[in-house]
Amino acid sequence: MPQTYSLVKKNSKAHQDALTSRFVQNRDIFAVGEAHVLIPHTREANFGHNVSHAKNRTNRLFRPNLRTMTLDVEGEKKSFSITNRDARTYKKIMASYVQE
Repeated sequence: MPQTYSLVKKNSKAHQDALTSRFVQNRDIFAVGEAHVLIPHTREANFGHNVSHAKNRTNRLFRPNLRTMTLDVEGEKKSFSITNRDARTYKKIMASYVQE
């Protein structure tokens, strides 16, 4: 699975864990706005079953809803693979800066 990023608040538990992780360098964490950061995070597919009315089970994968976006981070345009939920949060953050 390709490297994906998650949008989290600065100084949150996820941010602190990323800072102390031996797998994440500081250059991999990007500031977004004043209160959020993008941290590397691997999103994986989950396994489950489709269950019919007759209780027949067939295998299926629950894949993350990823999209590639070009974001303006620290004054540069960079391409990131992020989940749709994080993309919506990013748009909400940037919209608040435009209104001010």
